[in-house]
Amino acid sequence: MAPSLPRLNFRPDINGLRAIAVVSVVAFHVERRLAPGGFVGVDIFFVISGYLISRIILSEIAADRFNLRRFYARRVRRIFPALAVVLGFVWVCGLLWLSPPALTVLGQHQLEAAAYILNFSLASEANYFAPATQGNPLLHLWSLSIEEQFYIVWPALLLVAARLRLPIGAMILLFMALSFGFNLHQTVENPTAAFYLPWGRAWELALGAAVARFEFLREPLATSRQGGLALLGIALMAGAIFLFDESQPFPGWRAAVPTLGCALVIAFPGRWSEKILRAPPMQFFGSLSYPFYLWHWPLLAFVFLRWGDLTPLGLRPALAVLALILAVLTNRLIERPVFAFSVRRPRKTVAGLASVLIALGLIGMLTRAEKGFPGRYPAQVAAIFAFPPHGFDQKFYRAGQCYDDRQDEALTAANVAEAFAPLCLQKADPAKPTILLLGDSHGAHLYPGLKARFGDRANILQLNASYCAPLVEKIDLSAGGVTATQRCRVINDYVFAQVEALKPEIVVVGAYFGLFLNSPAWAYRDFLQNFRAGASALRARGVGHVIISGQIPTWMPSLPQLAANELLNDGISPVFSTSGLDTKNLAVDAALRQRDFGAGATYVSLVEKLCDDEGCRRRLGDDLPDDLMAIDYGHFSQRGSEYVVGEILGPEIEKALAARKR
Repeated sequence: MAPSLPRLNFRPDINGLRAIAVVSVVAFHVERRLAPGGFVGVDIFFVISGYLISRIILSEIAADRFNLRRFYARRVRRIFPALAVVLGFVWVCGLLWLSPPALTVLGQHQLEAAAYILNFSLASEANYFAPATQGNPLLHLWSLSIEEQFYIVWPALLLVAARLRLPIGAMILLFMALSFGFNLHQTVENPTAAFYLPWGRAWELALGAAVARFEFLREPLATSRQGGLALLGIALMAGAIFLFDESQPFPGWRAAVPTLGCALVIAFPGRWSEKILRAPPMQFFGSLSYPFYLWHWPLLAFVFLRWGDLTPLGLRPALAVLALILAVLTNRLIERPVFAFSVRRPRKTVAGLASVLIALGLIGMLTRAEKGFPGRYPAQVAAIFAFPPHGFDQKFYRAGQCYDDRQDEALTAANVAEAFAPLCLQKADPAKPTILLLGDSHGAHLYPGLKARFGDRANILQLNASYCAPLVEKIDLSAGGVTATQRCRVINDYVFAQVEALKPEIVVVGAYFGLFLNSPAWAYRDFLQNFRAGASALRARGVGHVIISGQIPTWMPSLPQLAANELLNDGISPVFSTSGLDTKNLAVDAALRQRDFGAGATYVSLVEKLCDDEGCRRRLGDDLPDDLMAIDYGHFSQRGSEYVVGEILGPEIEKALAARKR
């Protein structure tokens, strides 16, 4: 049986740690320059939670009064009230404002959030720092899912270990070491899985548990030494919040910095650290940390869905203030009354809260089954919102065949060829010239156009992969975040090897250059220099000409959404417009036009041909939605792809083909 622990009274310093955690997360989401590494606030939360909950469990086990049913009832009373209010608010807002496809996804995520499995779904969708995630109103609940998954297993594990008289401390350390090792491995191999999956995050909660378990063994230190360790802990957390950023691999070893800092503060409270953490502002934010965390992200996400990166200046900080006000109201009008009622009627409270959360999950399931209730809109508007019905389907981009978008980190040099179907590299007629399409999804969306314009005169081959910086030979795993992974290294090596074997007359490469150059999470170090070197390497391997499809015009939040809303409000959507146009990517194109990409490589500006003084082209005709240029923020529709290749890239390809004949 575990030795008894002293009674755990309220610790204001831990409440102050909650304040550090929530303020850093909110600051990061409002304006990343305020706290470039503010996302580590979640890691601080994990350690706090692991300490507090494990200390309660261990104390009750030691006193032989731990009860699993009572433990989970406490979790329900603590977590469910505010969560239910926020989930209900988000669903109603979604019903009012979201398109049917977006509401369908929200319904799926609401079901998963109510079941505490949302993190598994997100792990298969997109990297946490990817632009697409900014419009997911329930994204932040991934962390709540991990906590509850941990607490499904952890109490029973500690209880069994105590009854079998196993060394609990050693078991916690082993558990922590295994999870931390998985985290280190997956951060290199599959950073998205490392970020979202419980096996790569459980060590952070276990670190808090380790502090709780060894608390009674620790001999008191001299006050000065203990205070020094606590201040070191605060310095570690501050360093992570202000010196880390999303371009660095995470969690990995970096997650140990803020978590160790938090553990030091909890384990070795000192006079100066307590003076900092007991300050009234810290206590205020700490006491509201949970509802403040729940409210802040949905507000920011809905604004992003309305304006994207073009959100009016000052609106995001104002929403953070609104989230704080809602947190105060939630605490006073929901959490406190529910707690007071639970003291008198604990079973009814738990049953009622569980029923509400189950009902919200079922509402999410119904929303998904009804495909977002498209009957809310006129038929044409609903069709535009749903354009195209299946997103990147195989008909357009050959996703899952010649365009790998699966983030499959199990790829190795031995099995990478299995990521692409044999037809991707098959020459239908060896006597005809070969055009090989490379790049990310902004290369893949050119396939329909290339097939329509040149399919009868050339072999159109395709090797596209999302998340990977194109034409970068020998990917440096330390050179970026999402783009510098083992998967990308293997895929790019495979691409260069196939180019050398095929020696295509022409390589067409497309990329979301703005992302690789300007997004901290996606930027690859010295991308343009590496890209230019890669183009030269292709030429050295026998490629006749490299045609670079330039940065596309992009729309916020998406072109179909802009067009549908304009039809609803104004009855017409213009052919050319600046409304919703992201001017940052126009600037990227202007800069790329001035670059020299080497002999035999031509940069073709799409912006130059698609945009004029009235804005950029949105549609090709009046047959909506099929005549829209893009299916989302910028990926070309089938007709958009055929237009761009036929009218803009086609003439350059024709010249390159003609030059090979001479």
